[in-house]
Amino acid sequence: MKLLKLVAIFLIMSVASYSKIEVKVFKHLTFQEINSTDMREAVIGKGVLQIEAEEEDYGKVVEFVFVEKGVMTNGKTPIQVEKFNLADEKDKKIVIDRKTKQVEFYAVVDKRKIGRRAIDAKILEGKYVGVMPIEVNIYAPEIKKGE
Repeated sequence: MKLLKLVAIFLIMSVASYSKIEVKVFKHLTFQEINSTDMREAVIGKGVLQIEAEEEDYGKVVEFVFVEKGVMTNGKTPIQVEKFNLADEKDKKIVIDRKTKQVEFYAVVDKRKIGRRAIDAKILEGKYVGVMPIEVNIYAPEIKKGE
């Protein structure tokens, strides 16, 4: 019986001692309306990632790595996304210094590639869904000499 209590106490202590860093989508990627009168060649979609950490994680470095290209679809027609990236280059590596931090990311769609084919507006309209793989690397803080 004592052994069982001892094991239970160790399990509870070990679970409580792990810290947790969560990266989740705070605001989904949304694009401006694509209309044919707009003469810009690219449409940019913006979204927000949220990083949540505990005090034990302060000082750790979070690094984001995005894929270069992707595809999204409305169920009728696929559209190629040219580039995924963070809105600010300095946010590629973030040192955690607070409980929550929000980081903007964006994606670029080339309108010329959409307009190459003769597409009926009804086929082009709709809610687009896609996947944006993000690799999140978390590094422990550097230990300085003399500490």
